Amino acid sequence: MFTIRFFSTAIPRLTALQRVAAFSGIAFAVCGCHAEAWAAEQSSRPNIVFLLADDLGYGGIGVYGQNARAEAGLPAVRTPHLDDLARSGMRFTQMYASATICSPSRASLLTGFHSGHQRIDRNGGFSGLLAEETTVAERLQAAGYRTGLFGKWGAGTGGTNMTGVWRTDGVFDPDDQPKVVDPSALPTRHGFEKFFGYISQSRAHNYRVDTLWHDDPSAEYGVSLVPTHGAYSHDLIAKESEKFVRESVAAGKPFYLQASYTIPHGRLDQVDGWEQCGDADWPKSAKMMTAMLTQLDQSVGRLVERLGDPNGDGNPDDSVLEKTIIFFTSDNGPHAEGGRGGKVSNNPDFFDENGPLRGIKRDLYEGGIRVPFIVRWDGHVTAGAVNETLVGSLEDFLPTACELSGVAAPEGLDGVSIVPTLTGKGTQKQRKCLVWEFHEGGKRPIWAIRQGNWKLLKRPNGQFELYDLASDIGESNNLVAKHPDLKEKLEALALAEQVEGPKGTGLVGHVGKSPTQVPSQ
Repeated sequence: MFTIRFFSTAIPRLTALQRVAAFSGIAFAVCGCHAEAWAAEQSSRPNIVFLLADDLGYGGIGVYGQNARAEAGLPAVRTPHLDDLARSGMRFTQMYASATICSPSRASLLTGFHSGHQRIDRNGGFSGLLAEETTVAERLQAAGYRTGLFGKWGAGTGGTNMTGVWRTDGVFDPDDQPKVVDPSALPTRHGFEKFFGYISQSRAHNYRVDTLWHDDPSAEYGVSLVPTHGAYSHDLIAKESEKFVRESVAAGKPFYLQASYTIPHGRLDQVDGWEQCGDADWPKSAKMMTAMLTQLDQSVGRLVERLGDPNGDGNPDDSVLEKTIIFFTSDNGPHAEGGRGGKVSNNPDFFDENGPLRGIKRDLYEGGIRVPFIVRWDGHVTAGAVNETLVGSLEDFLPTACELSGVAAPEGLDGVSIVPTLTGKGTQKQRKCLVWEFHEGGKRPIWAIRQGNWKLLKRPNGQFELYDLASDIGESNNLVAKHPDLKEKLEALALAEQVEGPKGTGLVGHVGKSPTQVPSQ
């Protein structure tokens, strides 16, 4: 029998006129009853917290499979705080990342467009978000929210990649610290007032970096480097996230917090305390993954605790927990990597991190793109609910956040608001389809499309696979030969969504992609 030891834990709508004003930057001068009504509207809008794990598989946490494994006597990782988040909110079983790798998934989260319409459709060789592209942070900022991003940006190469890091031999190489090379791609240029973490997604593969970026209005480009003194970067990111909550509540403003955690992405061998994790007979990689997942779980727990006691004095009178909606998910499926320079690679099969699904990160099979998705909003989202019907993805977040904040969403988005599903009020709009792309070569499928329960994948050799997910969640029975008409229909739809065609180098983006986003009034 195995044992697991845990680390100690310290544990509305606006009127049309107001929407126009929020967009144009016009300040409202109101008085008397109008001021009171405005204040009431402001207070009814929830704070919005979006927690994004990095490479967390569908079956990687307790309520999505690890608890069942533990009960069966199989190796498992306990995640009590995430389990509590699910018990206090709604858990979804058919929600997806927007890509099977980091950057395009995060770009879709920020902009509301799927990878067929998204300039950033791969991890490298792109210029980052353009100045004219609208993000969820910009819309919430226009609605009067204080905005902050902590962790991995990943939507622009605003700094050089692998400089100023600890080498695999444990020696720090300070020869060339990161530099801003594309100011227009910085998070502070895309709606985030506060920022702390990594700009380059590649540099985020290392947790022992000497410096991290933070917002700095006095700096040339609005960001500057601060020393980490060799600290484990996730710990710093988690603390800055909690600090943002405390400061936002003290400022009396609604806030949007995006905590883009960098774990459990490799490198596994840089995590602290792994020797004490799990059963003695477990391999080193399993103990390291246990340490990472435990840290992730505890970070979520501490953040929820901070929402319940922002100033940390032990008195919940300043709690904003009931005024805050919390989202938790992952950017793609589980990895089998050690990270750049890592000495130990993860084995996702040891904990069955993809659950009943086929594939892992970099696969367009379900295991690479279907992810945990939990939403808690006390008094609005039914506690303990499990939604098995909604099919959605990360690009649904922008329109959802806009509806929650009472600000207009950009027109023409691929994503739709899921507020009706969350609250049980109104009619939920359905997506016509979901699409994904993959551009790293090899024999893996290069694009996939899901419509209803049917999913079509195209392989680089031009062959297709068709699955009925209602009866074959593991994608083991290819039905393409039995349904040629359906294959043709889904292929035509995918091509219409621009999953193929001229791609350019990424510096010029997809030809015909990234449509101009004109906010509706």
